[in-house]
Amino acid sequence: MSVKFEPDGAFTITRGSPTIPVGWIPDPNTPGRYVPPWKPCRFRMVSKHTNHVEIIITPHCDRTRQNTTADCCTSCPHAQSSGTTQTLPLEDEHGNSQGTQTVTVYPVSDTQVARHGVWQPESIKRSPLADIEHTLPVYVEKRDRKVRFETDGSITYEQEEGWESPRDINGYERDPNNPWHFIPLWPECSLRHGVGVRYANCGCIGIIMRCNNPDAIQFGDRIGHEQCRACQRRKI
Repeated sequence: MSVKFEPDGAFTITRGSPTIPVGWIPDPNTPGRYVPPWKPCRFRMVSKHTNHVEIIITPHCDRTRQNTTADCCTSCPHAQSSGTTQTLPLEDEHGNSQGTQTVTVYPVSDTQVARHGVWQPESIKRSPLADIEHTLPVYVEKRDRKVRFETDGSITYEQEEGWESPRDINGYERDPNNPWHFIPLWPECSLRHGVGVRYANCGCIGIIMRCNNPDAIQFGDRIGHEQCRACQRRKI
């Protein structure tokens, strides 16, 4: 069996007759190609693989931080699909050309771009601070607050009913126009390491930063943004 996947879950069968995931629709214009039942959404990432007899595709919602289903994804009121479609070169892990891929690109004003593909526009630089999102413990409903890490490294809490305004975050300042949005104060440094934590008593998050620069006096220590700004050995 041989299957060629596309970023958002569409696939083309080039050899074999595997079991097709429920809901996938044959493309009338391309034999062997199947398209997913959902519309593009910037919050969705897709895990896809095959075994000996079937194609397995698992959508993951980056907003709820949980696996989802095609039905939930299709009916979700928070889906954001107002992007534009672009055709771009497709390469394998060795840089060899594999034709083209079609991806959905969202406006820069949305701060985030399509997360369901491996590609992001070169014009949008994703801050390393945004990757701290992947270090947070798994979200637990009714215990944790829902947060979103924007491409610029800022953090936005969802304004959920029954929750008070979130607590301050180390190294971030609260947006004066939006108490649920936090803007980073950290200067750029490629040798700083950040980890996200969740507080059990209030559901909010915290950020722990450590210096990983062996040339700095704070090497290995927890640091604040003031120390980081004063450091003469930051690596950009």
